[in-house]
Amino acid sequence: MNKAEAEKLLADFFARFGKAGFAFEQSNFVKANIGEAVLGFEFREDEQILACHALIYGFQNVPRPAVLREIEAAEKNGAETGGGEIVFDPENLTLLLVKIYFKNIELLLFAAQMQKLATASLIWSSLILDRVAAKSGNI
Repeated sequence: MNKAEAEKLLADFFARFGKAGFAFEQSNFVKANIGEAVLGFEFREDEQILACHALIYGFQNVPRPAVLREIEAAEKNGAETGGGEIVFDPENLTLLLVKIYFKNIELLLFAAQMQKLATASLIWSSLILDRVAAKSGNI
């Protein structure tokens, strides 16, 4: 996917939610609240991909290894990921669901996939992390 394709896809996607005037920031990243979910979109020039992030949780400190192990176990045991992959971003101390697009995709399919990703992130933040905290002794 090239940058122009990513920009068009996201402009059309945001327009569906009445958010006109989409533009990547200088860092090729943009975020938006879609309902209760926080989504981020990053175009990676070097790889020519669009990485879509749904925020699950923002940590105040680096999580203990037991917490990360329980999160990994929940994912491996089939917790809903909305088609994405669980990623801990140590730079921003965030837990994300990430879905990568290597080629352009039809808008309605993209919108449906982003809805699944957003819904899964809300499930993780409201239900699954509670179970993780119970098993690992808090987050």
